[in-house]
This record gives sequence, C-alpha cells and structure tokens, in this order.
Amino acid sequence: MKTIRKIIQETVDKILEDRGILAGDLSATIADSIWTVIQERKTNGGAACPKEWMLALMRLCGANAYTASAALRSQISDCGKSLVQADAEISDLEDFSRWWKLYTSKWTIPHAYPSPKQIRDNWQKFLDSRLPADDAIPAEVANLTFSVRL
Repeated sequence: MKTIRKIIQETVDKILEDRGILAGDLSATIADSIWTVIQERKTNGGAACPKEWMLALMRLCGANAYTASAALRSQISDCGKSLVQADAEISDLEDFSRWWKLYTSKWTIPHAYPSPKQIRDNWQKFLDSRLPADDAIPAEVANLTFSVRL
C-alpha cells in the first residue's frame, strides 16, 4: 500500500513529465512541501476562526449553528478569519448589522441577513461609512479641486 507522500510524489512526477520537465529531485522536494503543509493543517486545524466569532457571524448571517451545512460553516469561518486579520472587533458586527439593513433597504428586495461573501465584500464600504463626511475632503482642497459652474 502506497503512502500519501508517495502518491503525491508520483502525481508530481507524472505532471512534470507530461509537461516535458525533467524533475530529478524536484518532485521529491515538491511532495515533501505538500506533505508538510498537509501535516501542519492537520495539527493546527488551519488556524480556525475563534468560536465567539463563529457564533456572532452565524447570528449575523441568520444561520442556525445546529443545522448549518458544512459548506456554510466553512464560508463563515473563512469570513471570520479575514475579519480577525483585518483587526475587526466583535462589537463591529452589531454596527454592521444595522448598516446592512439600511444599505439593503434601497434594494428592490431587501436582504435581512447578509451572506459571508457579502460581509467580506461590503466590509470596507461599512468602514468607510463610519468616517465623518466633514473630514473626508478639507474645504481648501475641495475649492482648489472643484470649481462652481455658472
């Protein structure tokens, strides 16, 4: 029975050979690198999303923690990881929820709950909306940049 590492190495050999590349030790190096990544992922769980973020995002997305599919849980986890990396706070999720309801109220079909992808895609818009509009462009710069048409 072949080990996973050996199967990976044979697959890499075949792919390189099909492309006309003489592999030498390259296939063994690539196979070892892939094997190391797999083992690290198994041991640390792929740097999972913190539990409190998962629960808060599930509430925000309108998902039930007991009946959510594995795919939805994975999407929510990825969304949580990206928000944690962006230095977001859990308290920001409540503000995002209120912002989301106002943002989608203009749509023909308002969405009560955002999907994880919508959260990630609109997070920067949400952060930009929190900035005070008066400080966005100083009056001196605005007067130099734009002129009044008569």
